[in-house]
Amino acid sequence: MTGFGLMNVNVIVASFPSFDSSSNEYRIVGAQTGNVRVPLPTRINIWTANWIPSMQTAIQDWSDLNTSNIQWVSELFDPLTQQWNIPLLRHLFSTDQVNSILTIPLQLDQEDKLVWPFTSTGMFTTASVYKMLCEKDLYMDISMGLSQQFWLAFWKLKVPYKFQIFMWKGIHDAIPVKARIFRHLNAGDKICVLCSMNQTEDLDHLLLHCSFSQAIWKTFFPNQFVSIVQHPSVLSWIQTWQLKGSNITIKHTPLAVHLALCIMHFIWKHRCRAVFSNITPNHRTVIHQINSYRAQHHLDTSFVAHDHYHLQNYILHLPWVPPPAQFLKINIDASYNSESLLAGIGIITRNSAGAYVMGRGTLKRAINVEQAEAWAMLEATQIAASNGWSSVIFETDNLSISNFLQHQTSLCQWQCLPLLRNCVNICNSYPVWSCEFVYRSCNKVADALAKAARKQNLCGEWWGYPPDLVISYIYIMM
Repeated sequence: MTGFGLMNVNVIVASFPSFDSSSNEYRIVGAQTGNVRVPLPTRINIWTANWIPSMQTAIQDWSDLNTSNIQWVSELFDPLTQQWNIPLLRHLFSTDQVNSILTIPLQLDQEDKLVWPFTSTGMFTTASVYKMLCEKDLYMDISMGLSQQFWLAFWKLKVPYKFQIFMWKGIHDAIPVKARIFRHLNAGDKICVLCSMNQTEDLDHLLLHCSFSQAIWKTFFPNQFVSIVQHPSVLSWIQTWQLKGSNITIKHTPLAVHLALCIMHFIWKHRCRAVFSNITPNHRTVIHQINSYRAQHHLDTSFVAHDHYHLQNYILHLPWVPPPAQFLKINIDASYNSESLLAGIGIITRNSAGAYVMGRGTLKRAINVEQAEAWAMLEATQIAASNGWSSVIFETDNLSISNFLQHQTSLCQWQCLPLLRNCVNICNSYPVWSCEFVYRSCNKVADALAKAARKQNLCGEWWGYPPDLVISYIYIMM
């Protein structure tokens, strides 16, 4: 276990994590400067503490002795700017380590805290420990091409539990089809009992390629039938349920997924009756059973698909709306690259007539995309405060950040909290200010500037006239 991480490094008031090798645990050691001398053991040692965000262990083992004169994290600060001493960092650390260190925001007006880096809030939970212990299973699921987000959505589906268990077993090759059984028992008939194709009964044949099953799929999914049966395996089809452009997705068309799980389960139950009760297979019987189930559970998938299409189309074409008279509206966005930890920030300010006022493009280091969005929000509030703008509406397409600024919720990731608390402190001086969530279609100008800042190094501040790259976006939005 890697232990606790730093949320914010502070040289005025600090509570640093100190590692006790005898107990193999972390403890909080408080230290305060001024007239009180700070004992050296209460500081974070650069070489032996696990303090760099991207690293899972300390740079050196405890048995190693580093001969550098620089030993403590507090020695890496520039005393004049009260920020990281970048030339010193580049002298001591690798490029990747420097980039990771620069994602730690220095907020000298806030106290350091110990955080648990395996939850988004930084708070320890037993559930997060359980999640860590299940990582091996998670890696196996990832190797199957199914993300953690897929499984979260899958187990939240409002379907009978037996459908989910059946599908989980199918994905993990645990359904006792004949091909599966006879891997261990080399005898008996392996031929599918539902069709006359003389094919071995494996799960992919039984649920997708069998003529019996295909007649059922064609009945309930006539428009998607060809794309469904062309998949070589059930797993490869299920993998497409994660894709945004797919006809069936676990996130946007849960009723269609519900029906698909229902069909597969009823095909399996009919197959079992054919094997153990010697009934004659009849696909019309299964169709009747599925239709009865649909009527009982109000499973109208055609309506859902139609409604979802129009909702998505509406969201994609929402226009940007100018602010009320006497107000300025500042749109904020960030473009993030997880490999370089580099975030481009785009800030666009317009008035109540929709006219461009000013814009800024800049670069920051961030540990994740939400921290990048938090940096963008802090930059925007600092711009508004430094110019004395008293009536401002901030717009972001990050819902958790807008909720935090509106309601002071703690749902944001812990790496963002020091930056967002700074935003709140600034906003408290301007009671008319507000922050609103908007869809991405309303935030295209800031998004274009953020991407240009990161990819083309388009950084600077432009008053009165925007950079050429975003002019077309401004006209389109208006």
